[in-house]
Amino acid sequence: MQVKHLGQICVGPTLSDNDIRKVKTALKTDKRLSKHLKIHQVLSGETRYKLVKLLKDLRELCVCDMAEILAMSVSAVSHQLSALRQAKLVTTRRNGHTIYYSLKDKEIAKLL
Repeated sequence: MQVKHLGQICVGPTLSDNDIRKVKTALKTDKRLSKHLKIHQVLSGETRYKLVKLLKDLRELCVCDMAEILAMSVSAVSHQLSALRQAKLVTTRRNGHTIYYSLKDKEIAKLL
């Protein structure tokens, strides 16, 4: 089969039907792929991405520090952290009245 794309001709597929079937099945059943897609969807927001980057670099921060670094209100940062918590990307630790945030899984940091 020849397919014309941007002035070029593709004479593929070059893989066998069996290999194509295997790859399709692997993509459908790869749980890591699904997990990574969900992470990327959550991180598509600029603020959430920056928060995760901060936590990757500094390991643990309180909301006040993150708000100061990003020049945002504490409530705005808290709202974004709530989305990250719902997606199970961050975890919390309480020390007195202060709540510290950190990445829940080191695998998340590898995606940045």
